[in-house]
Amino acid sequence: TILATNAFTSSRKRMSMVVKKDDQEYFLFMKGADNVMLERARQGVDYTPLMNDLKEFSREGLRTLVIGQKRLDAGHVQQWLNKYDEANRKTAGREEALDQAAEELEKDVEVLGATAIEDKLQDEVPQTIEKIRMAGVKLWVLTGDKLETAREIGFSTKVLEAHMNIQTLDNGEDGGGDLRTVAKALQQRSNGRAMMVTGKALAGILGNPQDKDNFLAAAQKCDVLIACRVSPMQK
Repeated sequence: TILATNAFTSSRKRMSMVVKKDDQEYFLFMKGADNVMLERARQGVDYTPLMNDLKEFSREGLRTLVIGQKRLDAGHVQQWLNKYDEANRKTAGREEALDQAAEELEKDVEVLGATAIEDKLQDEVPQTIEKIRMAGVKLWVLTGDKLETAREIGFSTKVLEAHMNIQTLDNGEDGGGDLRTVAKALQQRSNGRAMMVTGKALAGILGNPQDKDNFLAAAQKCDVLIACRVSPMQK
């Protein structure tokens, strides 16, 4: 029996539900983006094999989710359900109250595995995008996908091409560089410029007026910009 559902939102990047089994056992079942799930996963576990699999899935352009569960104490569940119901009845600040209630349960989760699915393109998407680029139209793509997934889909849709000068702005987290390094590298070629920027790097840039101006100047020189792992507010 499903007792409560903590809904997926673009800011939470996960959803969960509290379930009661026939034998009176209680569980939290949860799924979400890998970075969000692993932040809430049980500590002391080697997640390297899982991370390697997720990276491989992303390189293939697959959309991934991590799945987890947590056994719950009956007394704790009842106390939590009271808070959940109270939050659900609020007329002001309801979403924030529900998020806070969800946060209480969504931690120390046992990771069960991951799913990977193919998000098929509509017919003639690559050909259409290629013609748009040939017409001189600059493309900015904003997505919640991981960097590897966004890169792979960029190539499969012809948003990106192998001959391009593709620079990654991630402050060194995944082999890319910082704003100054990327801006300098983009100047080395006058055509075929492309920038990929992560949401985390973008958050730092948007919080600094000077960096924001420098980023915009560099982005405007690019034929393609792909922002990945970005939040709705950043979009």
